[in-house]
Amino acid sequence: MMTYLEAAHLILAEAGSALSEEEMVARAIAKGLIKPSGKSPVKSIGVVLRRASQNPSSAFENAGPRLWQLKDSETDQPLSMREAAHQILKKAGRPLHYREITRRAIRLGMIRPEGRTPALTLRARMGDDMNRNPETPFVRVGDGTYALKEWPLTPKAPAKKRQDCACCGFSPRKAYGDLGEDALVKHKEAGFKDAVLVCGNCQIMLKRTTMAELKTLVAEFKKPALKATPVRKPRAAKAAKTR
Repeated sequence: MMTYLEAAHLILAEAGSALSEEEMVARAIAKGLIKPSGKSPVKSIGVVLRRASQNPSSAFENAGPRLWQLKDSETDQPLSMREAAHQILKKAGRPLHYREITRRAIRLGMIRPEGRTPALTLRARMGDDMNRNPETPFVRVGDGTYALKEWPLTPKAPAKKRQDCACCGFSPRKAYGDLGEDALVKHKEAGFKDAVLVCGNCQIMLKRTTMAELKTLVAEFKKPALKATPVRKPRAAKAAKTR
């Protein structure tokens, strides 16, 4: 889903003329670009556009009461996604995620978004430039995060958060998807410098025992149980034949 600002830019670029706030919202919902969460999406998009138009570099301008259009410079010659990404990164002076690059480029009117996923399109264009162009200005420094080669030091990608329990290995992220994100809790044991992440069950158990003992106990439970050898019952003696 797009933000109201991104959707408004796309709708106005497609229309090529001024539209009312009601018409923009209706078209954005019909195209599946936005999912209204409040009671009055028309009022919300109006507030967003009024705030954005206060920026001198904004792509939007008011064309009448609750009527909006793109500035002439925005409808005539938008930048390519590669050029926009280059300018956004140069202005930011630090690595940015491709979604943030897209948001800033749309907010500043540098690009005219096409389709429902302009961020994915921009990432594809940047990736293609990095693969095909030996003089590409871009470098990937993390998962979806890009920087410029001209910067003297390329920051390292942030370390990935641990997503499994330090005691039992249970991963809420794998079990519940996004709902399980950051579900682990920190536990610091006396005598240890750093805290570790554990699940809720292990947190309760750690109030009764130590980390080392709990790990040993969990390992014992995880060992595959030995299959018991079935004991053969002796065959019953044949009943004596009746005379």
